[in-house]
Amino acid sequence: MTDSSSPSSTARFFFYVLAFLGVALIFSAFSDWKSPVIKDLFSDSKPGIALDPFAIDRGVPSGSSFAFSRNNALWVSGASGSDATGTGAESNPFRTIQKGLNAMVDGQALAIRPGTYREALDMPTVGTPGKGLLVTGMGSGKTIVDITGTGTEHAVEFANGASHITLQNLSIRGGADSGRWSHGVYISKEGKNEHIILKNLDIDWNGQKDRGSGIFVFEQAAANLEVQNVKATGASDGIYLKGSNAIKVQNCTFFNNIEDGIDLNGGTEIFLLDNECYGNGDRGIAVHGNELPQSGGVLRGNNLHGNKDGIAFYLAAGTRVIDNRIEGNAAYGLRIAGQNLTIEKNYFSGNTEGHINENPNSVNITYSDNVLED
Repeated sequence: MTDSSSPSSTARFFFYVLAFLGVALIFSAFSDWKSPVIKDLFSDSKPGIALDPFAIDRGVPSGSSFAFSRNNALWVSGASGSDATGTGAESNPFRTIQKGLNAMVDGQALAIRPGTYREALDMPTVGTPGKGLLVTGMGSGKTIVDITGTGTEHAVEFANGASHITLQNLSIRGGADSGRWSHGVYISKEGKNEHIILKNLDIDWNGQKDRGSGIFVFEQAAANLEVQNVKATGASDGIYLKGSNAIKVQNCTFFNNIEDGIDLNGGTEIFLLDNECYGNGDRGIAVHGNELPQSGGVLRGNNLHGNKDGIAFYLAAGTRVIDNRIEGNAAYGLRIAGQNLTIEKNYFSGNTEGHINENPNSVNITYSDNVLED
């Protein structure tokens, strides 16, 4: 009878355990290399990345387990794809973004490889509340949509029911031809274009005064729009919200635009939170109801500096302005021509002509706990 506790048996046992663990580690490393967390999604060849472009924060109904993934995504590569023979598979991508957009079905992601794409994009209309669509580049400065010199008006257009879409992780370049309206991202008044997220975009627009914005949202009664971590420069306005409701603009940077960083013209349920607006030729934030009725909303935590005016209200009503930092603007920190506004806990410093200029016709303006420093 063999003693199972003998030294030779014990040694063999530990050898088998170590061999098993070694095989497991090799398999795990191979699996990780194939996973979207490790495999480089910015490049067709180089491994080692920390970003999963299929991850989003949002937009599906509460309680839904739906999630986008690379497993059912369509792919675009300007370098290696083909619109003639490509199937949209990761190994056989399309060449143009529009080809991929036209092929999308509800619940699908479109993954756009690095490169510069010289095409204007017409967003798809097949997204629904249950699933929706994800259009993702591989990062600002890596995936670039550039319509400069193409003669097209808008780089990206949402129209005729282009809803329940997230657009993220890319750069947008271009500008208006002489005398034409032209926007980096245009959410049209044609149809209900709602439940859109614009995230991690870098918009560099060669604008003309009154001829287009980095982002323009036009008369969406229930926009349910979220704009997150977007940079927009060079346009007439960084972002222009006209006659639209239910919008949140957060953690964005609007700088060196010809007129305003943020232009809010009419609408309600507008939340402008934790944005930076600087170097704009007119106002950091403009809120007005001279064309379409404006009411309510919150401006909180914004950093407004180096503009002509920090914030300006005109025919505006019911807005709360709280915890903003407003300093170093060439004219006033805050201009007010409105009613039922609450101005509280803001910091004013170094605004050349004064911190607050209130029109004599303004009504029921409440101030509390603001700090005004020379």
